[in-house]
Amino acid sequence: MKTDKIDAKNIARQLRVGNLKKITIPGLQRESIRSLTSQRTALVRDYRRIKTRIKPLLLYLQIDIPDGMDSPKWPLKFLSWLDALDLGYSNSNQTLKSMLSHYRFIDLELKSLSNQIRLYCKQNHKTDYNLLSSIPGIAGLTASYILAEIGDIRRFTSFKKFAS
Repeated sequence: MKTDKIDAKNIARQLRVGNLKKITIPGLQRESIRSLTSQRTALVRDYRRIKTRIKPLLLYLQIDIPDGMDSPKWPLKFLSWLDALDLGYSNSNQTLKSMLSHYRFIDLELKSLSNQIRLYCKQNHKTDYNLLSSIPGIAGLTASYILAEIGDIRRFTSFKKFAS
């Protein structure tokens, strides 16, 4: 809210000539799903961060990752290898164990939040969720993020207004 007289007159003038556009303030229901997507995004950052802390530890201790195990999505075989790994120092072993525990916690939280987000959108935005998910390249989670951010797609009268 503006209290300055000059700003107030400028805003009134802009309203009169139609230069100001309406904005939509998210309701509590939409804001609740946005908070879940924000939390999931923060967990994805933490997930990447813990993975980039584990690899340098191995590199520092001159431990080579076996061929076929170094991929963006860590397979169970790689995690089992990490669990069985002896770094040669008890403190280093405890550090790795702690990091792996943190990694697994984040992994479970990510899966849980992803499922909650998709389920919410399937139940509360079924038609829009299914339409968005039918577009090649847009999976359920991406469709859910879009719905969480824009809300009701029908409030846009054209593609041009949606894109702006």
